[in-house]
Amino acid sequence: PRRFRGIPEPGAHPDVIRWVEEARVSGVTVGNPPRALINGRLARGGALVDPQHGIVFLGLDAERRVLVFRSSAGDVVRLEY
Repeated sequence: PRRFRGIPEPGAHPDVIRWVEEARVSGVTVGNPPRALINGRLARGGALVDPQHGIVFLGLDAERRVLVFRSSAGDVVRLEY
């Protein structure tokens, strides 16, 4: 499978970065709300995608081709797709 590169904001926790980089993204739909197939589950913008780290799929930037995630601690990591 293709590996995606996480783009963390300064100070992002390594566990959050690792989770985002290891996530399997099978599809992306631009719209309102944005949707992505992440680890075999459909996630809409604002959905909790990892309860352990409190990671939420915030949405996407279609122009830059990145998904945006935020942890409950405020760590933001973008994932190129």
